[in-house]
Amino acid sequence: MSKGRAVSAATVLFNLPDYRVVRVVRDHAGDRTVTVETLSVEAACPSCGVFTSSVHQRTLQRVRDVAFDGPVTVVWDKKRWRCWEVACSRRAFAGATAQVPVRARFTPRPAGAG
Repeated sequence: MSKGRAVSAATVLFNLPDYRVVRVVRDHAGDRTVTVETLSVEAACPSCGVFTSSVHQRTLQRVRDVAFDGPVTVVWDKKRWRCWEVACSRRAFAGATAQVPVRARFTPRPAGAG
């Protein structure tokens, strides 16, 4: 299986539709770190509503999720967007999705697990 197909398969298995799996790393103990990113290429400023495609920076955020086949650490390669609207007081804002809303530290799946 090619690397592209493996990433696509991992994304489907991970089941976060607004994200794609960038990489999966297994450490010496067998624990995995899954790095994900959103598929969005633009976002609307929460203050003024103007859309931007300008990424201000990227940050790594840990997100809690359900463990499968052992411990899993999820790291979101999160975009911070730049708002260029002159009349808007907000200059940058963090990306968010339905699965991981603003300020959330976990996906909705752990709440339903168990």
